[in-house]
Amino acid sequence: MRRKVRVATRGSELALAQTRYIVSLLKKINQDTDYEIITFTTIGDRIRDRPLASFRGMGVFVKEIQSALLSYEADIAVHSLKDVPVERPKELSLVCFPKRENPGDILLTRDSFTLFEIEKGAVIGTSSMRRSVQLQAVRNDFKFKDIRGNLDTRIKRLNEGVYDAIVLAAAGMKRLGKEFPDSSILPYSVCLPAAGQGALALECREDDQNVKNSLSGIDDYETRYAVKSERTFLCEIGGGCTLPVAAYASVCGNSLQLNSLVGDPETGKIVTSSCIGSVNEYQLIGQKCADELRKLADNEGIDGILK
Repeated sequence: MRRKVRVATRGSELALAQTRYIVSLLKKINQDTDYEIITFTTIGDRIRDRPLASFRGMGVFVKEIQSALLSYEADIAVHSLKDVPVERPKELSLVCFPKRENPGDILLTRDSFTLFEIEKGAVIGTSSMRRSVQLQAVRNDFKFKDIRGNLDTRIKRLNEGVYDAIVLAAAGMKRLGKEFPDSSILPYSVCLPAAGQGALALECREDDQNVKNSLSGIDDYETRYAVKSERTFLCEIGGGCTLPVAAYASVCGNSLQLNSLVGDPETGKIVTSSCIGSVNEYQLIGQKCADELRKLADNEGIDGILK
């Protein structure tokens, strides 16, 4: 008898593209299973007149989807990992992390200008404090303006002249088949990504062992340990941190390196930390980076990190 598994996702074009990709992978390894995609509208989708930072990490793109799992309306949820808070329902488990897409940010302009070619005083569209504080550090003449909406809406506003440039996640552009010049990719030394950026996470009920087993075949070793270290850092730096933070881990064999950053949007000050260890020490590496950044931030007079 064929099994039926219900997959929950947001209804945005990007979320659906990601979910269809995941379902295509699962069908290859679970050929006796039918997958039904069910879409949900989250509070983040409904409220578009507020900057995302104002929600203070409330999980505005995942709560309704997690509720569907808890109420048995769905069996699997597909999330963009950076949208998932570190504090989650104990009845649910993040069980699978497929291979990560490019985690970096891109800077799009109408004329394919690079970061240092854009005119002085340019208006940059981004709702991310993490992005704006890092770009301000290399171009203090930039002006930043909030931007919301799907990729096509953001690109349209750029082309209409509302912004001189916009900052987007490379992963979203790639998953939707959007082309962009290589010169638009911001190096990590300029703009370190958000924890989990470019990664997808599959969530299910903690006690659903059958679903857990069915997902194991698309889990990616390097992605799993990299994002777990990044999320450990987020948890350790403090759930009440109101400052822009960034974290990106890379895995090479049995070695893991985590680069992290905290900035102060008021003063423009930035502190960074880099820690290396074995993959099995991913938690210790995340904790160490958080500890180092707290000390550095304190020395620089950056307030807003939980002690």
